[in-house]
Amino acid sequence: MYGDNHKPQPSYLDLVERLKWNAWTGKKGMDRHQARMEFMDMADKVLKEHGFSAENPDEARINAEYDKCVAKKLASGVSQEEIEAETNAFVKEK
Repeated sequence: MYGDNHKPQPSYLDLVERLKWNAWTGKKGMDRHQARMEFMDMADKVLKEHGFSAENPDEARINAEYDKCVAKKLASGVSQEEIEAETNAFVKEK
């Protein structure tokens, strides 16, 4: 889809297509550059809400793996202080 919406409005019974049509029509006359900028801003916002960023796209996955490892170590009897010391030593190596 690009440019202004020239399709006929879908039926109220076709809710998904109707919502898409309304959203597309609501941007009628918008400059192509402005549309791209709004899309990028929205995509950035949604990705950040889910723990992703352009700077570090794997941050959410890495944090989940780290939390899982910490939980396993805590369950095995390792103290939180030992885990933090090990983490800090690892970070300093990099």
